[in-house]
Amino acid sequence: MVERQQSVYLTLGEAREMIGRGVAVAKRLRQAGTIVVTDAGGNAVSISRMDDAPIGSLPVSRAKAYLAAIQGRPTAVFANNAKERPEIYSAFQHILRRQPFPGPGGMPIFKNGRVVGGIATGGGIGPYNEIPGVDRSEHTVDGVLANAEDLVICTALGIPYASQHGERPLRSPREEMPVGELPLGLEEALHYADRAIAEAAKEGLRIGVAVVDELGRLIQNDRMDGSPLISCELAEAKAMTACKMQRPSGAVAEEFKAPSGRLQAIEKTAGFTLLGVGGGVPIVKGGRMVGAIGVSGSGAMRAGSEPVRDEDIAKAAIA
Repeated sequence: MVERQQSVYLTLGEAREMIGRGVAVAKRLRQAGTIVVTDAGGNAVSISRMDDAPIGSLPVSRAKAYLAAIQGRPTAVFANNAKERPEIYSAFQHILRRQPFPGPGGMPIFKNGRVVGGIATGGGIGPYNEIPGVDRSEHTVDGVLANAEDLVICTALGIPYASQHGERPLRSPREEMPVGELPLGLEEALHYADRAIAEAAKEGLRIGVAVVDELGRLIQNDRMDGSPLISCELAEAKAMTACKMQRPSGAVAEEFKAPSGRLQAIEKTAGFTLLGVGGGVPIVKGGRMVGAIGVSGSGAMRAGSEPVRDEDIAKAAIA
């Protein structure tokens, strides 16, 4: 029997476990934000935006996780550089492939002594060590009140708590906590993503998958091990296209098959690129669209049969 060798890189399963631990802590602390995990190249591996988290938490978390991954250091280091040596940080902003965010909280992920990725949160999960409505015991570590953001990330990584932010109270909490379930929340989005991944694995394929809500806000984004590095971004673009156009992205491809200025005009008005390629499908519940799923990367032939399409996997995931 051949023993399966452990990957030297960060796997999707490992990224999901980290995010799961972080989300559990955030819920106990009455916080809601986005947790992003990237590989060592800064490419998204898994993203989860908690229910009622501000959409602005997504780009901030992405930017911090990216910076921590490619530099292999906590982002607090760059927060200090941005303050003390702004000319150096300005150069980084122009040189790096993606826009970094110099806020503390992003952490590199180590595996067997090697940097294999980055993780961060921000926005709806803040660096507060006093949170109205939350018992202090929920965030007390070794007799010290821990701030929520660093506690979430340290717990996600499975490392001892250490603060990057310093400690301060949350002075302006929400007056009321959200009541009732969202039409499409993180738990259901994870379910759809898991089904898409399982369907792809059954066919021996590797994909990226994204789930957005009815407003086009990303909820869940995953890249299977071995999938093209751009899979997460393409899957999100397909889901966004299906959501904003309220029809499968493959139908958009048919509609704009011939080059026309109409497509460019729509893209300029919408403010995002319409990806008219099959793989994005609206999610409908009770006759109402509540979001969309996007799949990218399945363009492969099964031996002796028809190719498996991204749209087939997307439809199977939400069936």
